[in-house]
Amino acid sequence: MESQNKPKITQVLYSGKGGHGSVVQSLVEGDTEKQFQQQFIYFGIESLDSDYKAFCETHQIPFETILKQKGKHFSSWKLYLKSLKQQKPDFIFLHSMTLIVPTIWYFWFHKAKCIAVEHQSNQAKRKSEWIWSFLAVIFCSRIVYLTENYQSEVKRNIGILRYSKKSVVIANGINTDYFKPTIETEEKSTFKIGMASRINSLRDHRTLIQAFEKLNHKTLNLELHIAGAGEGFEYLQQLVDQSKVSDKIKLHGNLNQKEMLAFYQSLQLYIHSSLAETQSTAILQAMAVGLPILATDIPGNRELIVDQETGILFEPKNADDLVSKIEKIAQNPDLTEHLGKNARLKCENEHSAKIQFLKYAELISKA
Repeated sequence: MESQNKPKITQVLYSGKGGHGSVVQSLVEGDTEKQFQQQFIYFGIESLDSDYKAFCETHQIPFETILKQKGKHFSSWKLYLKSLKQQKPDFIFLHSMTLIVPTIWYFWFHKAKCIAVEHQSNQAKRKSEWIWSFLAVIFCSRIVYLTENYQSEVKRNIGILRYSKKSVVIANGINTDYFKPTIETEEKSTFKIGMASRINSLRDHRTLIQAFEKLNHKTLNLELHIAGAGEGFEYLQQLVDQSKVSDKIKLHGNLNQKEMLAFYQSLQLYIHSSLAETQSTAILQAMAVGLPILATDIPGNRELIVDQETGILFEPKNADDLVSKIEKIAQNPDLTEHLGKNARLKCENEHSAKIQFLKYAELISKA
């Protein structure tokens, strides 16, 4: 198929490091036969992540970046609409629901269809975000939810969705050819624990650090590594500085994709201490690398972590429960191997980039 005959898709996503970028990159990588022309619009209060820019340049994807200024919604919307008019997409994949209003305005007057992809945890949604979800149900061609449970929650809150045939469940995907286990060549004397996420109020690093501090008076030789940045980074730094084991905690900040792979592969255990999730790409990446995983027992995490099979769940904000489960994994190599193998297998069978792409391609064909 000639490139000019391929459907043009504009992916609208957040400009800073986060789940949007990982999901969209996996979607592009899953299109191995280049069935679609991809274009990106990055929008947000953060400057464009260097990893995202490099990805677009490597894959020859046209992109625009719009830096949102606080309190100046309409000027930002104007720039966004200008970018859409220049790109002239056949389909808009809206990953950032903050732009639902100008997106509706655009496809109302132009020949384009919008597929809204809901990423924000329902438990963390503000009233305005529920309004955006409602508008997506009314006006968009299709709405993608990442899990069945997420879709059910939205149906309970937005009654009209019960009668809508627009919604579909498509799980996030990961490039399992890139994120994969490393071959161990030597036994490691230090047991490394890690977590990767945006640093904000929805991530419970306090409980993680409390549990780590309790463990370090025991016989285990542990290190805690935390990757990510965000508005809560200064507070996290204070927690580390106040800890009695601050010398064994390392904050890595934002890491690029190559560094993230090395980060996961250096760990013996991944912990995701979070208070609200939809479907964590960090957990998926850790699963693809074949790590044993501990995750808070909350909606979203339960979709990925089958307790005692693909990981172990622990009670949110309960440092003692987390301590006992870290010890359980650290002292049981057979359990570690069991959890890691099952996690990798689930990722390959249900969350590969290729599987994700095929589901989106089918959705586009029916939109």
